Amino acid sequence: MTLRVKKTGFSSSTREVQVQVGQPLNLGQITLQPETSQRVVGIDLTHRSFGLSGSNALQNYRQVQSTLESEGYRVVQVTTDLLNTLPSLDGLLVLSPQAAFSVEEKAAIQAFVLNGNKLVLTAEWAGFGGFSHANANQMLAPFNLELGTDTLRSTDKTGFLSTTNFEEHPMVSGIQQLKFFQASSVRLGQLGQAGALPVRTEDNTFRIVNTIGAFGLIGVAPFGSGNVIVVGDSSLWSDEDSDGNQVSNLDEADNRKLLSQVFSW
Repeated sequence: MTLRVKKTGFSSSTREVQVQVGQPLNLGQITLQPETSQRVVGIDLTHRSFGLSGSNALQNYRQVQSTLESEGYRVVQVTTDLLNTLPSLDGLLVLSPQAAFSVEEKAAIQAFVLNGNKLVLTAEWAGFGGFSHANANQMLAPFNLELGTDTLRSTDKTGFLSTTNFEEHPMVSGIQQLKFFQASSVRLGQLGQAGALPVRTEDNTFRIVNTIGAFGLIGVAPFGSGNVIVVGDSSLWSDEDSDGNQVSNLDEADNRKLLSQVFSW
């Protein structure tokens, strides 16, 4: 069998190994060499994020770009021709898309992830801001992740969702709390297939449709050599101060740390 060891920021290492049932295998030390080229994250602005065209969609998300740049990434705004831009990217961030993805774009995104890259998509609740669950879910279908058309809110009726309900996953390592600002639920398309929900709401969350429980807020799924991450709320990374406490949403709880770890994982 072929064993491939991969970590963001390092060149992968591949070995051919023979595995026997019940027999431990000592691979010794595996050293990965740092990549010399700067990793590139594209922010897709070709699908009318938040119902807006081009760079207007980033008017409340300037800190997303500056945060990633401070982590050493080169960030490009993809305002035209996503198909020809994808091959130059290592990661693609799609913020609350409204417009449909073409057949060619969906195929190219699948190939992009399959080849070891990362797709991150953020959503909104119940179509807020023009977000289209249908168009997003059509693009996400091959990755075994989907978004509900519902709205998740805490029973304290503030509309905000602070959660400490995490499953063990490197993407949320060291994160103590996340604060969402209403969200769409995230779920696996088919249970038993690849994927996980490492972040859920607390047990006191209600879903409009009148269901109380713990629901997925973030979903992750491997696909080929790459990974897909779906976040049920775009507002947690916004520059806005949704709750009026003089703190931007991005700086609430560990929201900024999550942004960094989504792309470094």
